Amino acid sequence: MKIIVMFVSLVLASAASFAATALSYNGEAAVLSQYLDDDLFVLTDGPVIQAGIYVEMSKKCSIDLWTNQGLDTRVGAEIDIGVSCRQEIGDTEVEVSVERYFLGGSDDITGLNVSVTRGQLDLTISRYLWDNNPDATRIILGYSLEADAKLTFRPSLGYETGFGERSIYVFGLGAEYALTEDWFLVGTVLTPISKGPDDERSTEVVVGFMFTF
Repeated sequence: MKIIVMFVSLVLASAASFAATALSYNGEAAVLSQYLDDDLFVLTDGPVIQAGIYVEMSKKCSIDLWTNQGLDTRVGAEIDIGVSCRQEIGDTEVEVSVERYFLGGSDDITGLNVSVTRGQLDLTISRYLWDNNPDATRIILGYSLEADAKLTFRPSLGYETGFGERSIYVFGLGAEYALTEDWFLVGTVLTPISKGPDDERSTEVVVGFMFTF
């Protein structure tokens, strides 16, 4: 509760200075082979377009908009709206965000996230409050590795419990290859390390192209 109160206070302080701040934003758009969640559930089993835009309210806070839409199906359609704030503490960045996930064909979810990044290491703890359904907690630890000027790898270890499903540990490996300054070839492999005996989740691969702006 204290974290949420501090977060709201920071947002209100940022909003007060918004009028005096030049509007700036960044974002990305991607075409991917499927929409895969970090807990290995395939949300859209087919090609998708994903896009996000992040509008700065101040130097520390932004309004975040993100969407997923299938190219040939409406399954897994999603629109996310949230606010995130960041604070530098020495060599460490702490980010707190609150998001609302509007899900096509499913009850909506509120997400509360805290991320800590220090150098190449990052840790994200998320709490998902699912309307009319069991809530869930997810923890992901990642490490970014630059193979060269164009190629970056990010191995990760994730744990999730809740959503009325068996708890699961997942190993992930993401990769980005810079084709130009703005275009990237991207890929992710996720595989279960430990799961329940009747859990049908298995290794999944996502590949595609991403444009940043």
